[in-house]
Amino acid sequence: MRWKDKKKHYQKNKIAKTMRALQRKNKKKARKHHCNKDVIYSTETSRILCEKKFYSKSVSDYVLIKMNGTVLITIPKDFSISKNADEVIYLLKKIFYCGMQPQIKEIMFDHSRCSNLGIAASTIMDTIVLAAKSYHKTLGSHLTISGNLPEDRYTKDVFIASGLVKHLNINQFAKNDNIIKFKLVSGRAGAQESAQVATKLTNYFNTCLQTQGYKLTDTGENKLASMFGEVIDNCERHGGRSSVWYTLGHYQIRDEYDWGEIQLTIFNFGDSIYERLCGADTTIETKMKLQKMVSIHEPFFSKDWTKEMMFSVFSLQEGISRLRDSNREGYSNRGKGTITLMDTFYHLGQTRNGIKPELTIVSGHTCIRLDDKYRLEKKRYNDDIFQNKERRIIAFNKDNDIYKKADSNVELLKDSFPGTVIAMKFYLDKKYLDSVVQEVNDGK
Repeated sequence: MRWKDKKKHYQKNKIAKTMRALQRKNKKKARKHHCNKDVIYSTETSRILCEKKFYSKSVSDYVLIKMNGTVLITIPKDFSISKNADEVIYLLKKIFYCGMQPQIKEIMFDHSRCSNLGIAASTIMDTIVLAAKSYHKTLGSHLTISGNLPEDRYTKDVFIASGLVKHLNINQFAKNDNIIKFKLVSGRAGAQESAQVATKLTNYFNTCLQTQGYKLTDTGENKLASMFGEVIDNCERHGGRSSVWYTLGHYQIRDEYDWGEIQLTIFNFGDSIYERLCGADTTIETKMKLQKMVSIHEPFFSKDWTKEMMFSVFSLQEGISRLRDSNREGYSNRGKGTITLMDTFYHLGQTRNGIKPELTIVSGHTCIRLDDKYRLEKKRYNDDIFQNKERRIIAFNKDNDIYKKADSNVELLKDSFPGTVIAMKFYLDKKYLDSVVQEVNDGK
């Protein structure tokens, strides 16, 4: 064995050993806290999706029900919100429609063609399937879920560890020591669980980071927990009074690499960003800013740049929040979390050979993709909207001007998603992280 091969082999064995040690540690924690079970709000999910009319006649026209009450759902090659949002949402609507039909007794999922299984799309599908099974129980019937596995090896690993197989409690498959999971956690509006779940997510990220020889500092932990906390708090506060939210994580080191890929998703079923900003409980301060933004953007509105898209982009800017009130204690500093969290992971989550993260927000009819084309930049606007303060802005246009329409990074979707999805896929690569640390040290 050549020296380079020996070094690579040693590194893989070292990482595998670290992964096993971390998993043993996590299992001990899980046994210690076995009483703290997270509830999956299946009944609420099906009720919300029915209220939001997450189905249509066009969907039912393309559902072929066999004589025995079986329907086949074919999962596409790219089952990913980041890559294929329109097709994913349409398929989710189709699955929900099928799950709510009493005459359908079995849903068969064909995953054989799927070679890119996004955790966000997969987890949303799973929660819909669990909701459908719960609904059939209320009818006194049983909905059978069956199907096949993805042929792609890595996609199959994701599907078994963190996909439908996991959530249906099918335990016949061998465990993979290269995987660290953040199990599905759910909550509902008003539950005030953001701080607790944010701490769990931060600890999870730290565990994954340790496989690459790094660990968050105390300051880093606090900052990350704060960002996670605001994102989850937004899910609890901004999805509507009866909304439910979910979060899940999946980390895996692939055999051919010594770096790991991590997928995180946080999403809710309820109102979209646009619907909540238009709601009666949006503060007067924010409503006035929105009115001014509408008057500025009105000449740009078209089929490719709508009022809803503009509201969604505007909501991501620093200092903008539905509940922001400069004169109210505790509400004057809202509007920082989501885009800062995603920008942080984009900065840290690349690989040494240039593989870039995929970071996407979907809400209502709007899909926003964050990449290296546009980044957060500090800008000062001398107006009432940004209160003559320097703010971090990402406008998704070449001038990074929030008063101009965004470009193709912000897409109008054919179907509306009932709520908001944050989908993140990024990488933990020791050599890339080493280079980032070196740049920081050189800049001191």
